[in-house]
Amino acid sequence: MPEYLSPGVYVEEVSSGIKPVEGVGTSTGAFVGIAQRGPIGKPRLITNWTQFTATFGGFVENGYLAYAVYQFFSEGGTRCYVIRAAKGSATTLKKAETAAMGSLVVRANSEGIWGNALSAVVADETTLPGGSVRIDYFQLSIVYDGAVVEAFDNVTLDEARPDHVLKRVDSKWVEMVDNGATRPPNGTTPLAGGLDGDTLLSSDGLAPPASSTPSIRWTTSTSSPFRMPSAMPPSRRTPIPIAITAKIVSLSRTHPRTWMRKGPPPSGWYHRKPQFL
Repeated sequence: MPEYLSPGVYVEEVSSGIKPVEGVGTSTGAFVGIAQRGPIGKPRLITNWTQFTATFGGFVENGYLAYAVYQFFSEGGTRCYVIRAAKGSATTLKKAETAAMGSLVVRANSEGIWGNALSAVVADETTLPGGSVRIDYFQLSIVYDGAVVEAFDNVTLDEARPDHVLKRVDSKWVEMVDNGATRPPNGTTPLAGGLDGDTLLSSDGLAPPASSTPSIRWTTSTSSPFRMPSAMPPSRRTPIPIAITAKIVSLSRTHPRTWMRKGPPPSGWYHRKPQFL
């Protein structure tokens, strides 16, 4: 209670103790599908088309994910979660990498044949003003489809120095393995061996096979923060891997108005009470 020191008329605002219900956004989308590249089975928040292409690549012939996300932003969408779906063993789902370049191996940062279009180019470092040529230093450029997408100058494989390649290089395209201190020779080395994985099958999903319609579908209540259409092509819609589905279930549980349903989808969205598998 405030302390009043003189007579007068005072107005006090006293809270009723009832908090208003906060509004819930309904414009956040979520997409699962086949992508050209990017992390597999890990939700990524995407806020524009440029960010999507930088993370998951562009349009591919065997998947509708990029088309769905592109249309989402074209129609005014502002934020969505995207998950790349893929499966395979160590021999069928692989990252492209170079042969040993001295003691350095350059590897694509995600699985898929997209990495086979990468090359690592090593050249002499740019001499610093007033400096001399350092034979153990070099410049590393990353080339994708014939265009240089990244360049890192004045790096070395000497772990004792702050310019060590693993300390200096923060690449959006590749990761590196340092197996020693031997400087890579100058020249261009292509990455090879990248594979997209096995064909997704109905047995990879939670639901039994359907004809040409998805057997796993995400549905929402009218106030759900998610709209989750299928981004799979008709021939590959039914197989949503369990690991991928688990990610969506986990994501859904953090937003109680979102739920998942087994079985063929209807022509439109369901609008029912929240429930979980």
